[in-house]
Amino acid sequence: MDRHDAVLSMLQQHVDTSFGAKRRRYSPGVYASELHSGGGAIALAFAGYLVVKMLGPFVEAWATKLGEQFGESTARALGRIQLKPDRRLQVMMLGITAPRTPTTTLVLPAELSEAAQLAIIDLDPVDERVCGKTLHWFAEEGKWASQEDVEAEALGISSAEVLALPTVATEEGRGIVLHIASLGIVTGQAYMLCTDGKIYLVPDSLRMWADNARVTDELRQRQGKPPLFPCQFEFGVFNGKAFAEYISKKRRSSPR
Repeated sequence: MDRHDAVLSMLQQHVDTSFGAKRRRYSPGVYASELHSGGGAIALAFAGYLVVKMLGPFVEAWATKLGEQFGESTARALGRIQLKPDRRLQVMMLGITAPRTPTTTLVLPAELSEAAQLAIIDLDPVDERVCGKTLHWFAEEGKWASQEDVEAEALGISSAEVLALPTVATEEGRGIVLHIASLGIVTGQAYMLCTDGKIYLVPDSLRMWADNARVTDELRQRQGKPPLFPCQFEFGVFNGKAFAEYISKKRRSSPR
């Protein structure tokens, strides 16, 4: 019996023996909140006991810390910690739901090292950097983080500047021309990677353009056509409106 089946077996055995006439079969992955609705404090305690049983005593240490943070008992805090097998990905998912916040999910590695356990205890589920996100363990960095945050950090998104749009007085005027290698979105922020390695954040006024350009690029590649990027775009503000204009090869070879 593998780790996923062991979790389901323990849950099913508890439900079959503890709920009597009210018992029901649970789909793979039973959360403490579901058990709590049927079995009260006993079911809540069992749910927390199950997580400790499967993952180790560090979970209880985490619950103790959460209980102090939320002003509640360790048993109550344990009920906020959820264990769920994902059969599709063949991984275990550990969730924590803080008061009035979305659930933060941790994708557990096959071997949960002591460093990973200690890092879990240090997690603050109400911190906006982790709250509501799906976190993975990055052993080399020694931290739990989302794929998006790691990508943003690697690209240097946090230090990138928002593209400043120059005002163009006439239709013949020139804006700023960038040779864009790719467009992307990390942590909800659209960015442009230029061929010279420079990164600019897309201003809010051009977010719709960025979304449309990414869709166009993907569609062209699916249809077997040359990708949109790399290419040149001119940016600016004309008559109070931001614009992004594609610069064709013909236009590049002739004066405006």
